[in-house]
Amino acid sequence: MMKHIKVTITAVDSLVITASSGNSVLTPSGDYISGTMLRGIFAGEYIREKKLGTEAHKDKDFKRLFFENVNFVDAMPSHNGVASFPVPFSVMKDKASNKLMDMLKEDKPRPGYKNVRGLAVVEDNKLCSISVNKNILFHMSRSSEQERISGRSSDGQIFNYESIDPGQQFVGEIIGGEDDLAQLLSGMPSDGFTAHVGRSRFAQYGTVQVQLGKIEDIHHLNTPTGKELFIRALTPLIPSTGIITSADQAIMEMCGNILDGIKVSKVFASVVAIDNFVNIWGMKRPRVNALGAGTVFVLEKDEWTAEDLRKVESAMFGGIGQRTQEGFGQLRGWQADVYEKGSDVLCIAGNQGDDILISGMAKDITARVVEKFVLEQLKQYAYDDAVNLKSSIKGKTHLFARLLQELGNEPHDNIRQMFGETVEKTLNERKHSPYAKALKLISVNGNHFEDLFTDFSCKMPYIDKWNETMSRSDLKMKDLLNKIDMQISDEEISNGKYFHDYWYWLFHYCRKLSARKKEAR
Repeated sequence: MMKHIKVTITAVDSLVITASSGNSVLTPSGDYISGTMLRGIFAGEYIREKKLGTEAHKDKDFKRLFFENVNFVDAMPSHNGVASFPVPFSVMKDKASNKLMDMLKEDKPRPGYKNVRGLAVVEDNKLCSISVNKNILFHMSRSSEQERISGRSSDGQIFNYESIDPGQQFVGEIIGGEDDLAQLLSGMPSDGFTAHVGRSRFAQYGTVQVQLGKIEDIHHLNTPTGKELFIRALTPLIPSTGIITSADQAIMEMCGNILDGIKVSKVFASVVAIDNFVNIWGMKRPRVNALGAGTVFVLEKDEWTAEDLRKVESAMFGGIGQRTQEGFGQLRGWQADVYEKGSDVLCIAGNQGDDILISGMAKDITARVVEKFVLEQLKQYAYDDAVNLKSSIKGKTHLFARLLQELGNEPHDNIRQMFGETVEKTLNERKHSPYAKALKLISVNGNHFEDLFTDFSCKMPYIDKWNETMSRSDLKMKDLLNKIDMQISDEEISNGKYFHDYWYWLFHYCRKLSARKKEAR
């Protein structure tokens, strides 16, 4: 029976994860650590721990673990210790709201819906897109002593690297039999280890901290209520034949031998090119076509037995198609029951590995990540409040354009008072204007705009929502704030950049909604 080990990787330095691109000016970075890289990380550490040196390829255990029996699955950006996944290609979102639909359960798309792409996690049964913080750094070639002294490149060679910021976490897994996984763990330091990945990994980039979990059982598939079993591709699927004439046919060829009487239907897929550079060869592997991660389809059978599900599960985690040891061909179950888009989330630390984020640069980076999370939450609160206001803001586009102008684009520490004084001055000058009347009529969570802007003791409308978010047991934000000695009081979140971001987005969304109402009149 297959088991797995959770792998948590934390970026200590910036990471440049090689991504395919025809851009000669910028070296872009991918968003995750591939199974190929993950296998390389563990193979290198195993060789060091077991002192295999240049003879590793002759060691039977090494060959069995890294080229035969064990699968190393992509380490994806994580949120609170939970790995993200590619959004299934069947998921669509309503352009005007957060409602989702899944084409696995629909006959045809509904008007106004568009495809959802990217990486996500599911929280509170909502699909939340996840983002990875990145930077672009400039380099110039200064290989000679004269170039280094002069501080310039004589031949004009310049490089721009896109990199993943330090302090972010990625979660992958290692899958195999219990004996093989135990053998692998015996060749690893018990308290984790440091490794290097990606471009320039022995210079300025690429240092990561690797933590291993325990050997655990794999979650079992739920028995379907009908004939259909929904399956999604966690990683790209490379057909054994190496040829893709159609997505349906390729999936049927890969799944057809799992068990008798199985059928494939409702395939949503895209074809991607797979290639990578192999250091030990000094060259790229031949490029192959694959069905992209996020491919989703239905397996049909007249009646599903426990043995049928065991076989499907074995194929899902064992991998189908080629290069399964590098994590390709990984499948997972999909319920197709997530019907709402939640707030966007950030790639931040969970429980495992938190202790390394307590000092120095990593502490400062984590504080910035937390701050961005708070700002994203305020943006979501602003959207929700704007939607609730739509019946009372019909035709008031000019009002919100005026408020945006008075608020300004740049937040500062005392922005609440300065904005309030600006509004109060306008009210005094235009006491009977539509502007003044609107501020007395429009209210958010029981408080009128006029009070919220000019009464500095008035509680901001998002305070209760923020405190409710902070009290969620699954978020564990308080623990993270304590680790980095960061506190966000009601007073602090009621001013400065937090005040500015909430009201900026509320005015922005209200302006759009009021214009839409006006056009519909």
